[in-house]
Amino acid sequence: MNDDPTAGADPAAHAAGADPAAHAAAAEADPAAVADAAVIRRMRWFDIAPIAALDAAIFGADAWSEAYFWSELAAPGRHFIVLDAAAAGNAASPGLLGFAGLSVSGPQADILTIASHPDARRQGVGRRLLDALLDHARAHGVEAVHLDVRADNAAAQAMYAADGFVELDRRPGYYRDADAVLMRALL
Repeated sequence: MNDDPTAGADPAAHAAGADPAAHAAAAEADPAAVADAAVIRRMRWFDIAPIAALDAAIFGADAWSEAYFWSELAAPGRHFIVLDAAAAGNAASPGLLGFAGLSVSGPQADILTIASHPDARRQGVGRRLLDALLDHARAHGVEAVHLDVRADNAAAQAMYAADGFVELDRRPGYYRDADAVLMRALL
C-alpha cells in the first residue's frame, strides 16, 4: 500500500546520530533549520488528535474534525504525511510542524490538505510537504494533480505555481468566507 521508504520505519531511526543540542542551537540561529532537520513520515493514528487541533487553529470553521481525519486516513488511495521535528531530536520545536494529504485514483490525484504550524511558517514546511506529495504521486503513475486553495492565500498559490500548478477555475463560496482557486499540475 505504501512505497514511502520512511513509512514503516521508527522516526527515531531517521535521527540516528543527530545531536539534539546541535538542532536546538541551529534553530536559534536559523529557524528554518528546524524544518530542514525535521523528518517526513507517514501520519499515524496517534497523530490525529494533535493534527485535528492544529487544523482547527489554522483553518477555523473550515477545519476537519477528528472523525473526518480518521475516515480519510483509513480510505483507500490516501497518503497522509507529517513533518515531525521531534522525531529529529529537536525538543525545542512544536513537534509536528505540518501535515499534508493526497488522494490517488489512477492517473489523477488531489491534494486534500497542506498546512504548516503557525510558528513554522516561511521556513519551507509547505514546500517540503508538497514535494513529498508530488514524489508520491509520480511514484504511483499519476499524470495530473489537482488542488483547491483559498483565493486570498497568495503565498500558497505562489508556492503551487512555482511547481507548475496553473489556475483552472474558481469555486465561489467553497470555503465559508472565501472562494477557492482550482489548480492543476501535469506531472
